[in-house]
Amino acid sequence: MKKTKKGISLLMSLAMGASLLSPLSAAAEESDDVLVVIPYATIETGDPYAASGNDMSLMCQVFNYLFEYDENGDPTPCLVDYYEILEDGKTYTMYLRQDVTFHDGCQFTADDVIFSYDTMAATNLGSTLTGAIGSVTKIDDYTIEMVKGTAYASVEKFLCGYLTIVDSEAYGADPDSYITNPIGTGAYMVDHMDETTGYVYLTANENYFQGAPEVKNVEIHVPLDSAVALVALQNGEADFAYQLNNSDIEIAKEDDSLVVQGTEGWSQQTVLLIGEPYNSDENLRKAIYYAINRENAAIFNGEIEVKAAENMYADKLMGDYAGTVDMEGYDPDKTAEYLAASNYDGSTLEINVTSDKEQIAVSMQADLTALGISCQVNLVDVNTITNMMYDCTLGITVLDYGVAYSSPEEMMSYFASTGYYGEQGMVATSEEFDAAVAAMADIWNDEERFDAAVEALQAFKDLAIYFPLFTTSFYTVSSAEYDNVQAVWATTYSPYLYQVTYAE
Repeated sequence: MKKTKKGISLLMSLAMGASLLSPLSAAAEESDDVLVVIPYATIETGDPYAASGNDMSLMCQVFNYLFEYDENGDPTPCLVDYYEILEDGKTYTMYLRQDVTFHDGCQFTADDVIFSYDTMAATNLGSTLTGAIGSVTKIDDYTIEMVKGTAYASVEKFLCGYLTIVDSEAYGADPDSYITNPIGTGAYMVDHMDETTGYVYLTANENYFQGAPEVKNVEIHVPLDSAVALVALQNGEADFAYQLNNSDIEIAKEDDSLVVQGTEGWSQQTVLLIGEPYNSDENLRKAIYYAINRENAAIFNGEIEVKAAENMYADKLMGDYAGTVDMEGYDPDKTAEYLAASNYDGSTLEINVTSDKEQIAVSMQADLTALGISCQVNLVDVNTITNMMYDCTLGITVLDYGVAYSSPEEMMSYFASTGYYGEQGMVATSEEFDAAVAAMADIWNDEERFDAAVEALQAFKDLAIYFPLFTTSFYTVSSAEYDNVQAVWATTYSPYLYQVTYAE
């Protein structure tokens, strides 16, 4: 039976921990049928092609993609009815569903896919898109042809979380309207976005092609510190969250009012060096690489049984490439050697991380300070992380790096001078690494590409702009009032809330 929910929403100051009342939408005022979500990032816009603020907690409700993840994190058709791969291994013929409409009643067709592709290709996400999907051609109103952008692209997985499908007529006529009133084909429609609180209010799309959601109203709040999010879940002021830290996960596991689900992810806790002085000082980068004790970072983060990373990416991504490159690790003698050869002048370096990475950052700070590298830890929200990344001021950070839709080759390509990070000057690169990445893109036989990929992995490791610490498990925490919440949502960042039902 569904329990009556409290008619309040939670907005807590991270410093004060104060709870404030928030007005419900007109639809929610008449019903206690409201699923409250604590997202990963603040929702700054409903435009899927804007630079930031596109948390999947909103995108996966309002929009659909050509594919979506199943409960195991494998791609399954969504807006695609079925598809064929031609013998060349490069070309996909995709047959689109013919029973899908947008929230404004317009029919979904191939024109919307073409328009969405062209629109995304013109943004700063364009190189990522074209690296995976080189071209999209309309065959007829419900058939398209896609050609891989590179030999190693994971097309079906990529299309689970990229290439958001927008209404070509509505977006084409007034893209600014999507900031607060996005129109998709998804299971929920935006009722309104509250500029004061940052909350987004959604109502069910009763005509959704995969079936109307059982839960009729969703409120997406703002990100909260892990401990505050846990209190919100325990108090019934929130129903779903992910990105809680390990100590709070352990507390949640003991609470009968909550359901905790976890699974090993496609990502690892990873140090990334962006901007100056790191881009121009290879010796400083390598000094930092060898100064950080991976085991200590895991212990500080509560990961007692987790080992230091042995590969560039998580096991779920590495496949046959596992063990091909020696990742080395903590070595104070090498830190001293590279630090002496660097241009480091003793100034304080900044480690900018989100609150869930605080303990890792504190461990790193202790390691670096002990070996003569002064640094301080700054806690910032994920939107600030994104903005600092774009303007190349992020410095040292820790990210959950690795995604379900990618491959080791594709992950590396983002850091080449023609890739997402390299093209915008965020990170250092090298001619050797660029050449290895370029070679991979043109080798269509998987076995023949293996050696080129290993060469690229070695060159990437030698750059010392990116180094993994350890693989972690990811968790969803939800109210026991609800069922069909999937653990994989935390690893893919793609919660499909239309699947949520009330617990019996």
